[in-house]
Amino acid sequence: MSVCECDRNGCKEIVCDKYIMDHKYRLCWDCFHELEEQMKQWPAMMTRGEVAQKIIDFVHSEKTCRGNASEVVNTAETFKELTRDTWKY
Repeated sequence: MSVCECDRNGCKEIVCDKYIMDHKYRLCWDCFHELEEQMKQWPAMMTRGEVAQKIIDFVHSEKTCRGNASEVVNTAETFKELTRDTWKY
């Protein structure tokens, strides 16, 4: 199996098989679902060029979630990171 990296800026996912824009870009499913969610906020009527530019802007935007849910990590370190107390007293 070959490595197919996500084209989203900042995404480290390497198992990506969702091609968009006539195979110009490849996204992981997490990023694609995020793009679908963002699309719901776009105007109902846009030109084809405007839609294409929004997709390109998304691909070039920084991935917003903190790490990939499917990324293989050290369990103990990640558990500490995700459960540490961040409250400021």
